[in-house]
Amino acid sequence: MKSLILATGFSARLQPFTSEFPNSLLEVGGKSVIDRLLCDVDAMDGIDDHLIVTNEVCYPYLKAWLVRTHYKKPMTLINDARVRVQERESLMCEIVYVIERQSLNEDVLIVGDSTVVDGSLMEFVRQARLRDCSCLSCYRETSLPALKDGGVVVFDQQMKVVAVHDRPQVPPTRWGVAPFLFLTGADVVKLYKAVAGGVAFETPNNLLAWLCASSNLYAWLLPSPWFDISDASLYEAADKLFTDKRLDVQT
Repeated sequence: MKSLILATGFSARLQPFTSEFPNSLLEVGGKSVIDRLLCDVDAMDGIDDHLIVTNEVCYPYLKAWLVRTHYKKPMTLINDARVRVQERESLMCEIVYVIERQSLNEDVLIVGDSTVVDGSLMEFVRQARLRDCSCLSCYRETSLPALKDGGVVVFDQQMKVVAVHDRPQVPPTRWGVAPFLFLTGADVVKLYKAVAGGVAFETPNNLLAWLCASSNLYAWLLPSPWFDISDASLYEAADKLFTDKRLDVQT
C-alpha cells in the first residue's frame, strides 16, 4: 500500500504566511502540515512508501525538507514539472499523473497537503481494508455555502455511497466530502484504464461520482475535527488548537 500526499503549492489566500514556502511546510502548532500528516500515516501497517507529488515551483523547498526528515518508511518525491496550474484541476491531474508514472496497481491512501486532523486516519484505513472496498471520508457540514462549494455525499444505512455531488446548488445532504480517500488496487487499475480510454475527471469529486457508479464505494465519518487550511482564518484556528494542545501536554 502507498500513501499519496498532494503537495500542490502556494496559496494566495494564505499570504503572508506562505510568502516564502509551500502550504505543506506551513507550521501548525509548531509542526509543519506535511509532518503532521506523515507522523500519523508513517505508523500505519501495510504502507511501504510515501509518494509526495509536487510541482516545479515547490519542488526545491520539499527537496530540502526531505533531507531533514527521518521517517520509518521510504519517501518518493515526484516533480510533475508544472509551473502554474489551477488548484481545482491540479488535484485531479496529480492523482492521475502519479498513478500513470508509478504504474500503481495497489491500495493507495490519498491525502491533501493543506489538511490537518485532530486525530488519526488509522481507523479509516482499517475499515476500508476490512471492507476491501474504496472509501471516502466525510463530515457533517453546517454551512450551506460550504456545501455548495464542495462535494456532498449521499449514503445508505450500510454506509455505501449512492451519490456524490460536485458543488450542488441544492445540497441533498449535510455530509461534505473530506480530502482523504482510500482506493483499492482494483479501483486504481480501473481508474487508469478509464483515463486511458478517454474518461476525463475535472475534479476529485467527479472521480468520486464515477467511482460510486462503477464500483463499491463506502463512506467513513471523520470522528474528530479537521482543517482544510485554505485561508488565513482557518490557519489561525488550526494553529491555536494545536498550540493549545501542545501546551496542555507540556504542563
